[in-house]
Amino acid sequence: MDPLWNVLPEFPQFKDLSHEEKPVLDETFHRFPPVISELTFTDLFVWGQAYRIRIGLLQDFVCLMVGEGRRFFFLSSH
Repeated sequence: MDPLWNVLPEFPQFKDLSHEEKPVLDETFHRFPPVISELTFTDLFVWGQAYRIRIGLLQDFVCLMVGEGRRFFFLSSH
């Protein structure tokens, strides 16, 4: 695995999105271009506090968990 991804905890662990994950998300969005403009590091970071965006790694997938409690959803890199 690319050392770049070492900053991400393995599922089921997640951590709050921070500046540390910018290179990971930049690389992910370069490899898998999003179809909506909201999927950029800047947009996710700005809204991260309001929507409790957390990041983790599931095998080779970068996963974003948005929300908390009984109201949340996942975004994945593949």
